[in-house]
Amino acid sequence: DSRPPRARKNAMLQHFLGLEIEVDKPVFDASTAIIMDFRVDQSQGMHFMYLLPYSRTQALVESTLFTTTVSEREYYVKAIEDYLMDHFSASITTVIHEEQGVIPMGTLSPHDVNIPGLGANAGAIRPASGYTFVFIHQQIQRAIQDSKRGKPLRFKRPHKSIDVWMDSVLLTVLKNWPSQGPKLFGRMASALSGDEFVRFMSGQANWRLRLKVIMAMPKMPFIKGVSKHIFRRSKKVVA
Repeated sequence: DSRPPRARKNAMLQHFLGLEIEVDKPVFDASTAIIMDFRVDQSQGMHFMYLLPYSRTQALVESTLFTTTVSEREYYVKAIEDYLMDHFSASITTVIHEEQGVIPMGTLSPHDVNIPGLGANAGAIRPASGYTFVFIHQQIQRAIQDSKRGKPLRFKRPHKSIDVWMDSVLLTVLKNWPSQGPKLFGRMASALSGDEFVRFMSGQANWRLRLKVIMAMPKMPFIKGVSKHIFRRSKKVVA
């Protein structure tokens, strides 16, 4: 069962709109992707731009927010247009393709516990980042190995419990103090190398790397986040 899981009421959502575009002048560096650029409007919650250039004039640009409600299409489009003008002095001449999505974050419930879930419906979504594809691949590989051993079909959650807990605390901070988002991810990016960032986000972190992330974070928001997380009524996690 690979249907999208049900998010609890008032859950954090990662929602985005992306435009594959061509602009009026050669301004992009085709060798460099911009993963999280927070130099955009933060009035609606944590908001960043993702930019993947294909050439000097073509790129995929995504406006992404972490909030509990989805924005109107016009908000994302204007944010993209403003971002390109403010930071590249460029205007969109052609929209080649448009994509839009909503990824539920944090605690999710499967559709039917009696039917093997796959992907998001089996806990593949990394709770605080929304990364999913590599984890679906891991689920499938493990299911194939289990099948060869004669075990029943089951797609296990691919995330370590400590990573799920750390992500849950981060989501608590982002939900209650969204203005801290740019600072949190900025400190993480400054503290980690590119390879370390990828390992952390893809679930390959060891304790040394986890501690490096923890030490880079501002302490007071996370102390408050841990307190809220501990005393919040426990919810069932997809397992």
